Amino acid sequence: MNFITKTVTVLAGCAVASTCIGLAPVQAQDWNYTIDSFDDGSQAGKRGANSNFEFYGMALKETAEKVYIAINSNLDLGGEYSGGAEDDYIHYGDLFFNFTGADLSDAQGDLFAVKFDAGNDSGVDEVGIYGDVVGTNTTAINNGFKSMKSHRDWANKNYKVDGVTVKGTASMGDLSHDDTYFQQAKRTVSNSIGFGNYLGGITFLNELQLADAGLNFGAVDAGVVGRHTIGFSFDRNLLPDGDFVAHVFAECINDGLAMMGNLPTTIRVPEGGDDVDAPEPGFIAGIVLVGGLGLIKRRMASA
Repeated sequence: MNFITKTVTVLAGCAVASTCIGLAPVQAQDWNYTIDSFDDGSQAGKRGANSNFEFYGMALKETAEKVYIAINSNLDLGGEYSGGAEDDYIHYGDLFFNFTGADLSDAQGDLFAVKFDAGNDSGVDEVGIYGDVVGTNTTAINNGFKSMKSHRDWANKNYKVDGVTVKGTASMGDLSHDDTYFQQAKRTVSNSIGFGNYLGGITFLNELQLADAGLNFGAVDAGVVGRHTIGFSFDRNLLPDGDFVAHVFAECINDGLAMMGNLPTTIRVPEGGDDVDAPEPGFIAGIVLVGGLGLIKRRMASA
């Protein structure tokens, strides 16, 4: 057994010990949820639950081997019929990941993206993960809003629910709808892959598999109630480490959402061992405390 493997074994044992003495264990298996406004999805003037383009939320979970993604919305995988679209269907755009710390305009060419809707209008054909991505905008061929501002102006209007006037709320989940992170000019916001380099595939997951992995949109924000949950996973090593902004739109930008998150550094174990998440400060504190208790006991025994 080499040093790294020994270290990983010790860390695993200390995680159990830290739990026994009341320290919080590493929460590497938790889902990160992002919840969008429930009334800013547009479809021929309809909104919210009445719109097939309402996006409710997105969730991400990372393990040492996989990244899991789930999107809850009223848009089914495969798109929604629209006579105004060039191919008669409006699909999901692609899911972008930006690890650069720059806004979308400046990050072009350094983006990652996931094509998960096989029939969409992105510039790549194969479903999967792409790197070195340059984004494009597909609203013109999908009967879409001309800009985020035009969608925002519509979404923020007052509307009636059971005779009561309610103010609409344009949202992008973890980011403001008018955030300068997004390209705000006409036909510019990146909602699909223009081109990129294929890195690897994805595995689609059904709702039972997602539930087995711990996903529970129903426990978030008093319940997330989209008609469909699209889920998939892919190899963790296809994305880099660090802070990211992820976003996804419908091809018409009738709705979209963004997530801010972090993919932590992992310890790469050689000789076929499993990777593990790098220990967090609380985890290290547990190791130190357990080690300290052991040292005290040894000293007492020898006194």
